[in-house]
Amino acid sequence: MTDILEKSFSGISASSGVVSGELIWHPTIDDEVSIFKSEVEEKQVFTEALERAVSQLRKILGKIDSNSAQFLEFQISILEDSVLLNSVEVELEKGMSTEEAWKKQLDRLIDHYQELDDEYFRIRYEDFLDVRDRVLGILRGQQNNLQYSGKTIFVGNDLLLSHFLEMDLGKVCGVALLRGSPASHVAILARAKGIPYLVKIEASAIEFSEKSSGILDAQKGLLIQRPVEETIKIYNYLKKPNNFADKGVTGLVSTTSPSKNSMLLQAVINELGQKIIRGKLESGEKLPIEPELAASMKVGRNILREAIKILSDKGLLSTGPRRGTIVQSRTEWNLLDSDVLNWMITASDSSSKFLADLNELRLLLEPSVVELATRRASEEQRLKIQQTMDKMEGTSGIPDKGIEAVIAFHSAIYEATNNEILYKLKFVTSTLIKANFKLLKGETPTNLTIHRKLSDAIVSKKATEAHKAMNELLIKNKKDLKRILSIQSKYL
Repeated sequence: MTDILEKSFSGISASSGVVSGELIWHPTIDDEVSIFKSEVEEKQVFTEALERAVSQLRKILGKIDSNSAQFLEFQISILEDSVLLNSVEVELEKGMSTEEAWKKQLDRLIDHYQELDDEYFRIRYEDFLDVRDRVLGILRGQQNNLQYSGKTIFVGNDLLLSHFLEMDLGKVCGVALLRGSPASHVAILARAKGIPYLVKIEASAIEFSEKSSGILDAQKGLLIQRPVEETIKIYNYLKKPNNFADKGVTGLVSTTSPSKNSMLLQAVINELGQKIIRGKLESGEKLPIEPELAASMKVGRNILREAIKILSDKGLLSTGPRRGTIVQSRTEWNLLDSDVLNWMITASDSSSKFLADLNELRLLLEPSVVELATRRASEEQRLKIQQTMDKMEGTSGIPDKGIEAVIAFHSAIYEATNNEILYKLKFVTSTLIKANFKLLKGETPTNLTIHRKLSDAIVSKKATEAHKAMNELLIKNKKDLKRILSIQSKYL
């Protein structure tokens, strides 16, 4: 018997990470409809299916928090909506089967929501799709959920919200979909929960008709089926401590490393800085005397002294004779310092407000920056902007490469202003882009289109158009962040 060879399928990453496990295909609702029985029987079947669907959703409600519940309560309200139910019954009276009538009415609502201009409401079509398929699954006897064991990678055409919420995430370690979207509610929740999630994989259902081993590399946008021993060895090596450049990143660390003292110094700066930002060291609090603090942090006094000096320059600490070292109030922090900026963004209790403030700064600053760059850029700088835009389009769906390309593009614009002070502010945009990528998971096709419009305007020396394109990009980005933060606050 010939061994089945390793296969790789490309997709778009919706949530980064690398996991290995058993690939299990989850069948979707097909388009077959049953034969019409009688009006009385059809109405009875319909009523029972609705009652069962509501019962299933209420069971899920009992397992999730109150904020998450309101989304499933919306789905229950759909199932209990008298106007919708009456419209289905009208179709039943005309001789249409329950499945056909239900699908027809829900498809009408799905199409309506998908055509709405407002993106927040447009995305609600997922709720109608979810409800449609839940009832169809009950009607067709396809509602039994797969019982996963061990580490399972969910593979299917799509994954809807209520099914995700009722999953045992202790057993499902990753998701790979033939369809799906990085902007869906489920993708947003997968990112928040740290579950690797791949969409639009280039494969067919028949590829997964039998269970098989697999590696989901959502960092590179790959699903590897039946990995050979050499591939497994590579990924096992990359999973070892210190063999990752960063959490979830599958690249090797550079062989050149900083000195031990500089690493210790940065570690002390990070620890004290983050404690201050997160409020674990409160404003006005006096730090322990130098020998005690150095001993508690297991570093020498010279390293501690240098760390305190650096943190004082960042506005987080103040020192003086007979005063000791005091934690400064937030109003004294240098919020545009690169370290402080990173700590602020990663602080869970302040990230959403601070992100909103930074996006507001971008909205005030960057349209003028691109207008200035359009007027001042040299031909060489315009070419660089065009080249970084081309690279950005080529890395769509590959998180590591994608974020590098986006940062390079915006940095090239700042450089093209030929203003030394403005150029120094590029790190603010770079830091914010990194934070946004964690939430938005890369650039959507719409965002890439706007970026291309921006690039073309700069290259063509059309300053007004460049200003409008950047403004459009930032407003859309603001709306996307608001929607995602809203979803996270309600589900998590």
